Amino acid sequence: MRNTKKLPWILILICLSCFATSAFASEADIHIPDLKSVKFAGLGGMTGTTLMMLGIVVCAIGALFGIVQYLQTKGLPVHESTERIGVALDTVAARAGVECGPLLWSRLRARLGAGVDIVRVKPESSDPAATLTGARWTASVVASAALRANLARRPGLFWLSAALFADVLPTTVRYDAIIDGATAPVFSPWRVRPGLTVELTFF
Repeated sequence: MRNTKKLPWILILICLSCFATSAFASEADIHIPDLKSVKFAGLGGMTGTTLMMLGIVVCAIGALFGIVQYLQTKGLPVHESTERIGVALDTVAARAGVECGPLLWSRLRARLGAGVDIVRVKPESSDPAATLTGARWTASVVASAALRANLARRPGLFWLSAALFADVLPTTVRYDAIIDGATAPVFSPWRVRPGLTVELTFF
């Protein structure tokens, strides 16, 4: 009975496949325009080549940041017990600053400011013998700098922009564990934290 119920659907699929048309093409058939001749009016007339190079630079900055973070974390001394101890961080970031511009390019702006990171610290461990302290809140002062480019706008409605920024911690922040009376580092955030944001401003 089950095979009989499926038979009509199988016949329908066979009929549809018979009416389907096939297209044969390769990558050689794709026509790509000259990037130098393509310009984006919403980006101030930026050419496709310039936009591509900016994207490569952003990717390189992100890759460099990841490598530095990896080497820094790998170089930390590790106690055998700290391999089973970690910390969960939930952060609320608040920033305020002053922006000036345009600089060099009509859509480029520079921003300097400061703020505070409010962090909820919650120790975690897979070792049942470990004694963990309760979750708590801490606050750290942060200096911030950014370079913002306006990408597109609709007068009276919104402004779309992208910004490369860097947050700097004035002091080193470390999270330690006390093991057998000795202090062992668990985690230490990088003092300089670069990033990329996409911002949408409504008027």
